[in-house]
Amino acid sequence: MLMIGRFIVGLASGLTFTALPMYLTEIAPLELRGTFGVFCAVGVTAGVVVGQVFSLKVIFGTESLWHYALCFYVVLIIICYSPVFIFPESPKYLYIIKRNREQALRELQKLRGKNAQSQIEKEMEDMELESNQTSEIKTIRSILCDPSLLLPIVIVCAFQGGQQLSGINAIFYYSVTIFKEAGLSQENAEWANLGAGWLSEKNI
Repeated sequence: MLMIGRFIVGLASGLTFTALPMYLTEIAPLELRGTFGVFCAVGVTAGVVVGQVFSLKVIFGTESLWHYALCFYVVLIIICYSPVFIFPESPKYLYIIKRNREQALRELQKLRGKNAQSQIEKEMEDMELESNQTSEIKTIRSILCDPSLLLPIVIVCAFQGGQQLSGINAIFYYSVTIFKEAGLSQENAEWANLGAGWLSEKNI
């Protein structure tokens, strides 16, 4: 059961780290796209902190209650997924991929408000320009052979690979044990683990 759960979480994580940041940056105003882009990472570290809170012995961190801490993710999933049906579609997706200019304009007006006409016109012009530039279908080989795209791809892969190979996940997984071996009691080690998670959230 745990292995099946981990498999599902892995699939969800892959979608989260690819589709969600793209969606957030596409619906965000131009001046806030950088800020919106980090929301995904903030959400992940916030989830780690929530997990650490619920794993404290005073809450669900006992042999008889630990499974409730795992089940709490269901509550978060329901809360986060429920509004998905009212979320606006990405104007960029509608314009460039679906070639639906009218629907893209309507969604953009919902996001920016009808008083931001100049900003809407600017974004529509940018999407029109990008649509003309991306009319050619790209293959994986053509992308890898494009010098303007190869370096950004290498940098992104290096960052993602470096993060996973740095051992940070193993450190967080065994952090309570590490703190105990450093001389802290079980209770203090759990609180120190929570503090480390909180600092990780603040560093983002």
